[in-house]
Amino acid sequence: MASFSSQELADIVLMYGECRHNIQATRRLYQDRFPQRRQPSRQTVLSTVQRLRDTGSVIPSFEGRGRERPQRILQAEDAILELMDEDPTLSTNDIARQVEVSQSTVHQILQQNLLHPCNVQRVQHLKADDLQARLEFCSWVQQKRLENPEFSRNVLFTNECCFTRDGILNYWSDVNPHEIQRSRHQRGFSINVWCGIFGDNLYGPYVLPTRLNGHSYLHFLEGVLPDLLEDVPLQVRREMFFMHDGAPSHIALPVRTFLNTLFPERWLGSNGPVPWPHRSPDLNPLDYFLYGHMKSVIYKTEVDDIDDLQQRVFAVAADITPDVLVRVCENFNRRIDACILADGNHFEQWL
Repeated sequence: MASFSSQELADIVLMYGECRHNIQATRRLYQDRFPQRRQPSRQTVLSTVQRLRDTGSVIPSFEGRGRERPQRILQAEDAILELMDEDPTLSTNDIARQVEVSQSTVHQILQQNLLHPCNVQRVQHLKADDLQARLEFCSWVQQKRLENPEFSRNVLFTNECCFTRDGILNYWSDVNPHEIQRSRHQRGFSINVWCGIFGDNLYGPYVLPTRLNGHSYLHFLEGVLPDLLEDVPLQVRREMFFMHDGAPSHIALPVRTFLNTLFPERWLGSNGPVPWPHRSPDLNPLDYFLYGHMKSVIYKTEVDDIDDLQQRVFAVAADITPDVLVRVCENFNRRIDACILADGNHFEQWL
């Protein structure tokens, strides 16, 4: 069985675009148009598209090196990719035994197809309806990037996060799996912190009421946010997009009415002109970077009191540099592309 030719790989990419980045539809269309050809697996489609993004070529790295790969390796490649597609948790040793090749051969084929070992991550559960909503949002972002390659730097990403006395209670550690951490103090405290990322600037932190509702959130948008954005030129503010998620306080009618006035057709959120997909913290820079980073620093040592907690929040935020935020925006673009590659599903394995 021969490897896919460059023409076949190019056809796969073209049909992936024609099917609006739907992998299963791509495979069905390919089979309909080329019934005599070998059909690509889901993993072959993903790897080919990702290879084109990363290298500008659909041709795998092992081709063009002057030595033709053995026929049995070519035959084993599809079997290996199919097994990995069916069960990504299989070890390379298990695959090697099933396909009857060496473990090093399995490693080589997986690497050539841009597959890498990764740690298991806890992610937000996605419902069936969420996948299409995530795809539609990511496709919208991609279209905006075609119009303006710097689009992600024109979005004010925002969110709130609750910092408590106990901090991070459950975590993986390579130091001491039996370490004791005191928690559930009789005297608890917490603060609700708002932050925004716009380009290479961090706005906030700003401490909101612990129990945020539509009225108090509207008060923040009307009376506090303009002051926080005071250094942003007026013309930039007139063109910027505003993003928040679907928290209850965000979807109150007065809040949406205000955003329609301040950011007409330029705000991202539940029931907004650009719907924010539910259960998608992996697409919000505040969630996938900022607050996790802040907590990892703040809770290195036990927090004494609420003043100590607030001082740590502001100190950690002040240490975040513009170049870090630039990389965070670049990561947002990679996440958008990876989410589309994953048909709206979890995509951390492609980052």
